Amino acid sequence: MSGHRALHDLLVAPYEAGELDPGDAGTFKIDRQFCHFKVTTAGASETRVLATPTKAGLVVCITHYSDGGDFTLTVTGGYNAAGDTTIAFDAEKDSLVLMSIQTTTSYRWLVIAGDAVEAIEAAAVDVRDSGSLITATNVEAALAEAFQHIQSAQAYLNLPLGAWTEQDGTALADFSDGDSTTPGWNAGDETFGIRWNNHANPDPITTSVPIPPDLDASADVILHIMSAKTGNTAGDTVNWTVEAFNVEVGSLYDADTDFGGECAALTGDATAKTVQLSELTLAAADVESAPCILTLTLQPKDGELGTDDVILMGAWLEYTRQTLTS
Repeated sequence: MSGHRALHDLLVAPYEAGELDPGDAGTFKIDRQFCHFKVTTAGASETRVLATPTKAGLVVCITHYSDGGDFTLTVTGGYNAAGDTTIAFDAEKDSLVLMSIQTTTSYRWLVIAGDAVEAIEAAAVDVRDSGSLITATNVEAALAEAFQHIQSAQAYLNLPLGAWTEQDGTALADFSDGDSTTPGWNAGDETFGIRWNNHANPDPITTSVPIPPDLDASADVILHIMSAKTGNTAGDTVNWTVEAFNVEVGSLYDADTDFGGECAALTGDATAKTVQLSELTLAAADVESAPCILTLTLQPKDGELGTDDVILMGAWLEYTRQTLTS
């Protein structure tokens, strides 16, 4: 090949290998650079073999040219860093392009292109994670790892203490000890919260929060409430009474029916000041997708604070994410 006409000679060169298809159970014979093998199958479950390369830089294309049945290609020595060796061709015109590379001890093939999903499975494509952000070594495992996080039920939506008011909209004031139904801010003793006196009819507080776009409304939402009592009176087994309402676009703002309920009771005789976690499940059938505002009211259940005060230290919603499409 003359240097001045090298590109032209490459253009007109015959890239189809001398032995186009070795047949069922046969091994492809590479007799030139840029070999193109056209495979014709006559029955199901045929096989072909691509032997370990003897040098780096070879490029090979294998096409399922005429489909008389599926065939499986075995790439001797593997075609990725994981050492996978088999690829299924189950549709006509499935194609695969491989290039030989040098390893520390020998040579192997590397898949560089393929025009059918069936020809290259995601598990066969290596991942090079220079940022050490994932533990997976192939595309299939990396996608599974990413979507497990995206669709995790561990998505939290905080309900800030500062967003709560009395149910009539009155801003909370500092807590005042005494025979009062009104809750107030309690600070000190290394904590901060909303405190209710030991009154038989404690007032409720309220807040609202927008439903996030990634909330999956087909799954339950869990309301978590963290609180503590100031004493350890066994009979003061406080339940949190919760009301929940959706405010949806296109609906009347007061049209929804309460879908709240009661959390499980606190342990009455737990050591004074012990922080306890209560939960309430908001059923998927009642949960709405964005755009929607969730309004909540919360109070210690009537008749359950005989001796001890109770302090709300925090509340949040736990929800399942959905994959966003826009």
